[in-house]
Amino acid sequence: LLLTGPEAARKNAEAQRLLQANADPDFADFDAETMDGNGATADRVLSGVATVPMGDKKRVVLVRDTQQMEADEQKRLAAGLGKIPANGFLILH
Repeated sequence: LLLTGPEAARKNAEAQRLLQANADPDFADFDAETMDGNGATADRVLSGVATVPMGDKKRVVLVRDTQQMEADEQKRLAAGLGKIPANGFLILH
């Protein structure tokens, strides 16, 4: 899911809402992960979202400031989006 728009506070609130709604709260320490786009790699993001969740819901990865990822990493991430499993949920912010 890609969150776009000029209102940072609104995007932050929606990202947190989605994270909480999709990860099992009893396993949030294991099933929810937040990464900073500055320094994130496509491999790290895709492996994070492909990790099997511990709880009953999904494994959720939130990447903040995705536009800060290096251009090559953004392309590699885009190419791998189709490989995200049904129990994975990726939020690009």
